[in-house]
Amino acid sequence: MKTMSAAAHANSLAKMTTAMQHVYRYPVPDAATVNSTAAAPSKPWTPPPATAGHRGRYLWTDAFGVLNFLTLHRASRRPDSSSSGGGGGGGECKNETATYLTYATALAQAVHDVLGRTRDGSARLPGATDADPMGGGLRIGKEDAGGPDGDGQYHHYLTLWMYALNRLAVAWRGEGREAEAGRWNGHAVRLMQAVHPAFVYDRAGGARPRMYWKVSVDLKRPLVLSEGNLDPVDGLVVCKLLAEFEGGGEEVLAEERRDYEKIVATKWANYTSSDPLDLGMTLWTAHQYAGKEQWATGFVDRAKRDLKVLIDSDYFKAGLRRRLAFREFGTALGIRCALFDEDGWGAEAERVIGAWEDAGIVPEPTGEAMGNANASTDLAPITLVMYAAALEPGGNSMSSPYFAVEADHLQLSSEVGWSTSSRSGGRLMAPPEICVMPSGLRCRTMWKHGFDAAQAVLMIRMSVGDLQSDRVIISAPSESTDRPSYEIRSCLAGRNGNRVD
Repeated sequence: MKTMSAAAHANSLAKMTTAMQHVYRYPVPDAATVNSTAAAPSKPWTPPPATAGHRGRYLWTDAFGVLNFLTLHRASRRPDSSSSGGGGGGGECKNETATYLTYATALAQAVHDVLGRTRDGSARLPGATDADPMGGGLRIGKEDAGGPDGDGQYHHYLTLWMYALNRLAVAWRGEGREAEAGRWNGHAVRLMQAVHPAFVYDRAGGARPRMYWKVSVDLKRPLVLSEGNLDPVDGLVVCKLLAEFEGGGEEVLAEERRDYEKIVATKWANYTSSDPLDLGMTLWTAHQYAGKEQWATGFVDRAKRDLKVLIDSDYFKAGLRRRLAFREFGTALGIRCALFDEDGWGAEAERVIGAWEDAGIVPEPTGEAMGNANASTDLAPITLVMYAAALEPGGNSMSSPYFAVEADHLQLSSEVGWSTSSRSGGRLMAPPEICVMPSGLRCRTMWKHGFDAAQAVLMIRMSVGDLQSDRVIISAPSESTDRPSYEIRSCLAGRNGNRVD
């Protein structure tokens, strides 16, 4: 399994922080205050308007903004990122509110306050109320009210936002804040319920439903009649994740999920694309169920095939002024999430990212980038958040290795357990069972390690890419010895779905 060196990881996080700070201008916490409410500023951070989007908010950009803050939250909550000592796992207190998580939450609320309201801000969107703020959907955030590129609602932006809210909920659940977690996942569920009938039509009977790509702000009429290449896949993945968060009940978004399943069943075998963003987002979206469900594996395989054609055609060697950086960062994000452990693909992602770094477009525009549209105030926000996501897919990925840092250790104590499972948001405090995803257990059922009771260190490189199962169970440590042993009991499945225990 490929991993990133600790030095490279630190450099990547530094560049990510630079890019995010350029867009959102937030106070960058230091290591001593990132997890402490005592040192938090007296006035909460309010996301300033970005340089693009209506009233400074654009749904796609801010969805990745939320996800990137969650990635920074996960990075800052690693035990080795904290300066605090003691036997509690290094700043691991459920009652603390991590700075980056509060930033993600503030940004989510700012989006709802702007894009969940009419353009003049005087009222909520039609169908929404104070008690049901997602009942009218969310505007795209286009600066023009009308015209061919005017405001409205995009299905793929809305599902991306639902995904961001779900990841925000997962992060709050990881902090032990179940009410806050339920609130954000509930917003995402309600948003899906509100917008689905406006985008999906011909739903009656057993026939394949159809979809619109763009609808009006009030959800009353279609503005673009065609169906997005990835829209039904986005919808299906999000419905599944939202339902899983609620306990996997079949009743959660059941009708919506069935509609998407019917469409996806007719699409995946014939999927093809020559667009770098579409291919990258297909890899990113489908990788979350690849190896588990045939349609998801099929999408990944076909996107990989078409991306290879694009690379071999020297698409990524054309002049930068003829290309859009944010679309290619979507490509790199998809590669790093879905293909990171396949020979040669990681280098392709690095080449894409490196070309834009060398041009001075990222991590923040430099003087040498003057005149390049990618560095303009209109494109800089979306470019920088996509760059940050491509650098560190941690908050955006269900199976990324970019928190599998070489030589880092998973710290445990007799009271606190850490998890790198993306599905648990990076942390789990539920002894005696501690969820981890070590690739070293791929073909083993039993494994033992010794621990220091005060500040235990599990000598293992963490990684999730080789596993299909959602977790590995570690039994409770013995309390009768200074060096208790943890017994890892697992029953894993490989990428091909075959049991390897």
